Amino acid sequence: MYAEDLDLCRRIGEVSKTMYYPGVSIYHAYGKGSYKNRKLLKYHICSVVKYFNKWGWILDKKRTQINKACLERLKSLPNK
Repeated sequence: MYAEDLDLCRRIGEVSKTMYYPGVSIYHAYGKGSYKNRKLLKYHICSVVKYFNKWGWILDKKRTQINKACLERLKSLPNK
């Protein structure tokens, strides 16, 4: 619901390839429930704390490697 989707996307990205389909659009409707409800805010904060405890708070070496590889791939694409 909060950082769980970040964690899921990150784990999927480790085992699969991201594909781009320009003919498809996905819209995420959100209600910002944690902005309006203290109980949901608590869930949101706990979710983010768990995510950063799992992957790293400041120095996320794996994310740095992933970002670097992505930028290198983008540099190698032909310019249009």
